[in-house]
Amino acid sequence: MSETPDIRVQADEARALVQQIYQACGMGAADASAYGKIKYYHQKGWDLPAGWAFDKDGRPALDTAAALEGLLAPIGDFKGAALGMIMGLFAALLSGGAYGTELDAGDGHVRASQDSQFAMAIKVAAFADIDEFKTRVDKAIRQIHACRLAPGVERLYAPGELEFLQHEAYARDGIPLNRITLADLATTARELAVETNAFDWLQPT
Repeated sequence: MSETPDIRVQADEARALVQQIYQACGMGAADASAYGKIKYYHQKGWDLPAGWAFDKDGRPALDTAAALEGLLAPIGDFKGAALGMIMGLFAALLSGGAYGTELDAGDGHVRASQDSQFAMAIKVAAFADIDEFKTRVDKAIRQIHACRLAPGVERLYAPGELEFLQHEAYARDGIPLNRITLADLATTARELAVETNAFDWLQPT
């Protein structure tokens, strides 16, 4: 599996401009969503939004069970597929990591993970004044926040901003876990002989 990089842009006033643009868009490899989010919807018993996934026969899937047996849909149709392939080539082939079916050939046997990463740093000062760049980044975010809202929409967020706010909330209030995740944790703890008596919320039901 190859991973696309987080994209982070420096700013002054704005909290997290494009803090993780791929995560914000739900992409692990230029996908319309993320595998983990499909599993989360499955645990909740929710249908998927249109355009997130295909079933094993390549048909659009709203059912999470069908989607988990199929494929994530690319963002932007064929353009997203091209972007995902390019980023996969950068992340996997340059580092010697697994690419495509090298990780899982679809035979039901999961291979040892060979995740790889691609990182690129751009020296902003080589192209523009740093302070001016940060100021313009802040301005770009404020333009998003100031856009006219559609009926029923309370506010607009810059890419990555929702995730940033959620991270803050989780750090402050804790991470909510559903019963399936709790059951999995309890099972794993029991298999590893980890003592959980002190954690009432982790006891098998």
